Amino acid sequence: MLRLVNTRTLGFTGLLLLWAAAAPAQNVQTVRCRNNVPLRGMYADVTVANGVSCTLDGALVFGSVLVSGRGTLTAKNGTEVRGSVQVNSGGNITLAATNVLGGVILDQSGNLSVKSGSTLANISMKKSGYLTIENSAVTDVLSTESGNVTVTNARIFPGGVTMKLSNGSLTLCGSEIGFNSETEQEGSGGVSMLETTGNLLADAGFCDPSGIQGSVVVEKGTGNVRLVGAALNGDLAVIEQTGDVVVDGSTCNGCATVGDVKVEKGKSGDITLKAVRTDSDATISENNGNVTIESSSLGSDVSISRNKKVVVKKNSFSLEDVHISGNGGPIEIDSNCDMRLTVNENSGAVTISNNNVPDAQNAGVTCTSGFGFSDADVTKNTGGVSIKYNTGEGLFCSDNNPAPTVSGNTITFAGQCDDD
Repeated sequence: MLRLVNTRTLGFTGLLLLWAAAAPAQNVQTVRCRNNVPLRGMYADVTVANGVSCTLDGALVFGSVLVSGRGTLTAKNGTEVRGSVQVNSGGNITLAATNVLGGVILDQSGNLSVKSGSTLANISMKKSGYLTIENSAVTDVLSTESGNVTVTNARIFPGGVTMKLSNGSLTLCGSEIGFNSETEQEGSGGVSMLETTGNLLADAGFCDPSGIQGSVVVEKGTGNVRLVGAALNGDLAVIEQTGDVVVDGSTCNGCATVGDVKVEKGKSGDITLKAVRTDSDATISENNGNVTIESSSLGSDVSISRNKKVVVKKNSFSLEDVHISGNGGPIEIDSNCDMRLTVNENSGAVTISNNNVPDAQNAGVTCTSGFGFSDADVTKNTGGVSIKYNTGEGLFCSDNNPAPTVSGNTITFAGQCDDD
């Protein structure tokens, strides 16, 4: 369950406001909107023709609103559309304090601005402008080949946000994705960005923290992934992305809890996991950047392979396998606990130091075994190896060139790393 979402400014209840005294749909007619003539009554459908600027002011539409050509639409003051809002080659759309039961669809159109107090079904945008959602509730968002998506003090539930082939960033501020804190309901919604040019920003350093219930998947795009102070609850997958990846829960006491972590084949950019908790495997491989894992509790196997520099410090690994192999830069493994450690075939200098319980406990992680590693197997590294001031049950080395420097370790049962 999400544990950290700022809902103070979520000024909506998520309930559709129905007109108690509404006339039956058969008693109203379809109307064509005209420039500078606000519609305030009840209508079957509303059409907005080429170039017309239409305003719905507290109107009730039993059917749909259809916008074509360069037409624009503003709906406000409790307007309700029981069908859909469909915009084809239209202009900008603004929905303020408006309820739409049937969804909002923009195709080759302008910008969509959803303002305070609105409740919408799904939003679908294709080859259109930017999307802003403020202080409102939406069931699901799909943006294809469109612009920036900004969600501020809003709720996307039970679905999430998907961007495909878009030229814009996704920014989440003070919002809930796939979760309803008012009812404690959990949906399936997460965040998905495919072949998108733009950042994923859920960064509490710049705005109120957000929460994402489902998975975060970012693939084959260009832009940074920054999940800082965000409440996370699903898997994280960043594949073939150009840009930095930062997941940081240090400001929110364990809010960054994820399942599987996969950061693979990154074209450029560094990877940082700080104060992260996992309950499944973590794989960070084939990235053209540096890797840092710090002050985290990793609940299953960890594999870090074929990256550049690797820094692993002040973590608990829950007696799971930690495999660091084939990396091209320096390797620093410092002040961790509860590892089953394998370090092999790295070409940079390897430093394994101070891995023991007190240092890791001071970092705020939980250690259970009483040592830094149950066993450490250090083999076939070619940049030099230094192993100092660790506690463990077994320490073994072979085929390192040059031979390791080993001192100050407390090894309980077997081995002191005599290189073959």
